[in-house]
Amino acid sequence: MIHIGIIGLGVIAQYYLAAFPQSMTAKLKAVCDLDDSKTEPYLDTDVCTYSDYLELLKDPSIDAVVINLPNDLHFKACQDALAYGKHVCCEKPLTLNVDEAKKLKQVAQRTELTLFTAFHRRYNQPLIELKQQVSSLDEVSHVDIYYLEKIEEHAGNDTWYLDPEKCGGGCIADNGPNAFDTLEWLIGPLAVKKVEIARDDKGMDIEAVVNLENHQGLTATTYLDWAYQKGEDKRVVFTMKDGRVLSSDMLRGSVAFKSSLFHEYARVIDDFVLHITERRGAGEEGLSAVKLVKHCYALEVEEQHDLERNVSSL
Repeated sequence: MIHIGIIGLGVIAQYYLAAFPQSMTAKLKAVCDLDDSKTEPYLDTDVCTYSDYLELLKDPSIDAVVINLPNDLHFKACQDALAYGKHVCCEKPLTLNVDEAKKLKQVAQRTELTLFTAFHRRYNQPLIELKQQVSSLDEVSHVDIYYLEKIEEHAGNDTWYLDPEKCGGGCIADNGPNAFDTLEWLIGPLAVKKVEIARDDKGMDIEAVVNLENHQGLTATTYLDWAYQKGEDKRVVFTMKDGRVLSSDMLRGSVAFKSSLFHEYARVIDDFVLHITERRGAGEEGLSAVKLVKHCYALEVEEQHDLERNVSSL
């Protein structure tokens, strides 16, 4: 039984907390948040409560931690947790820049600790079933993934999502990692080929279309939207070379808002424990997603510079 502490009790914490009673391999040992009202329900239980995560990390009975903090705090919290000898499950994105993700990977490799990013869509049952339908990628012509939502509905009280400094950007920085990792899980490592970004009046990227390609030349398109007015649309569509279309709705069977996350995070916890017990997971997936996000933003800058040069040459 792996004893786990959760650092940060924001909007996603409820899915982790619901997962522990179902797990046969993980036990919730501690919770930590600056807001005492969030840890108060655990005061009369065997779960330890903290307001300072460094105090939680000093507890020798805790084997591993879940990092569920604003995106800009991930690197420091992961770094501290690894320094205290704790295995780490971090919410996406792992970090906000590539160098930080590389540093964490190096530390995890050196210390032989698990550094795991919670890409929960890998555990989505409809997507698992879709993947099983594709016997060979040679049969696939193109893949589309749709990640459309209104961010205010998903953020709840976690207003940091709407702060580009804390979030790392907008829809590409936060939803991009999930979408990109889902595609890499389905069709292998990817490179960004083209990006189109729409920004709001504050400069935040709220909509994007990202064209990608895997090592075999199979193309994929990611559609991201943070201002979607029709509820929520989370789908993957395979267009096959023989004309068939195979699609999967990630929200299939989810009656309540975001309820698909309950079964996904139950599997996240168990797979995290499996990574720990098998001594694997040094942040490769998290690093890959960070690279793709940063490439998107870099391409936008390059395209803007190209446009400015073309205009100035007229």
